[in-house]
Amino acid sequence: MGLLRIIRQKSSSMSSLCLGLLVSYFLCLSLNSRCTNEIDSNRLNEKVPEPHDDYEPRINLAGKPQRAKKVPQNLVRPRYYSTELGIKERLFMGVLTSESTVRSHAVAINKTSSHLVDKIMFFMDAGGAEKANVITLKLPGIVGFVDAQPHLKPFHMLKYLTDNFLEEYDFFFISKDSTYINADILSSLVKAISVSVDIHAGSLQVADSSPYCGLDGGILLSNSVLRKVQTSLDWCVKNSYSDFDDDNVGRCILHASQLPCVQIIGGNVLKNKKLNEYELQNLENLTFGDELAYYKLNDEKFFYKLHLSLSKKRLSETQAELQKLERSLELSDLSWPPGSYPPRRPKTRFDVIPWLHFDVQKAYLPSDFVNVQPLSGADLLDAQSAGIWISLQ
Repeated sequence: MGLLRIIRQKSSSMSSLCLGLLVSYFLCLSLNSRCTNEIDSNRLNEKVPEPHDDYEPRINLAGKPQRAKKVPQNLVRPRYYSTELGIKERLFMGVLTSESTVRSHAVAINKTSSHLVDKIMFFMDAGGAEKANVITLKLPGIVGFVDAQPHLKPFHMLKYLTDNFLEEYDFFFISKDSTYINADILSSLVKAISVSVDIHAGSLQVADSSPYCGLDGGILLSNSVLRKVQTSLDWCVKNSYSDFDDDNVGRCILHASQLPCVQIIGGNVLKNKKLNEYELQNLENLTFGDELAYYKLNDEKFFYKLHLSLSKKRLSETQAELQKLERSLELSDLSWPPGSYPPRRPKTRFDVIPWLHFDVQKAYLPSDFVNVQPLSGADLLDAQSAGIWISLQ
């Protein structure tokens, strides 16, 4: 009875559920029957679109590859740190020579000056260099110019210097091969000059009333002045109308740098001296001052004699300075080298350590009262051993 009562109570809900299932089933059948069963053959090769994902990475190949607007340049480091830091050598010396004097004057200048400057080179015409067979000469550098016009040779030298050595040297000294250069004074002078100062210096030609410095006495140029000359070389060549190289070169440098030639640099006077025939023949008796250049030397032997006399003068000055320093050390009671004990100085003659003279048998003057004394004991054995060793040697 209880079971029938429960079935009657649930019959209405069960019937409703079954009815809903039947209706949904027939509805699905009717919808599927309306869909076409035909498939378009043209759509068989189409890819099935992948599902869209906002986090899926995508590669955009449109307009690729693109070039950078500014290509970065590779940093090329120089081989030497001095090149990168702009450190230059101090002094370059250029000498104008010729076919007739390159084997005599040029060689003499090289032997007397090359060890005191950073670099020295000689300039001449190419034809003369070939005739003189300069290849056999042991010179550090000879440059030959195709243009053999004498009045243009200094400008060819200046152009060669500006093209090759502006980045290597701070100062340039140019002269002729008939001039002896006191390179020791020149080197000391250059070391005392700042590289930031424009220098156009030399010895003025007072006798010729010329406002320019002469190549006979030498011309000293700073790197900055030579850079200015580089841009005016064409003007210089066109206006080289004088018969003398000194005027042409001086006019060129003055036009390019707007600096007149001066004879005093930092309180130092650039002196030169023209030697006459009598002075050349008596160089040993000549009184030398602090001249930078001696010119009009017509024979190579005068270069060596002059160099010998100046070297002796410089040596005597150095020795006098050393003696002065020694006296100052003695007066100040300082030890030399620093940190060493000063030598023992005996106060009287009795404090002097005596010397004992001996041979293999006797000792001489062993005391103030004995002249000769025979050796005995260990002294005799030592003397005999020393005598045997000396005889074996």
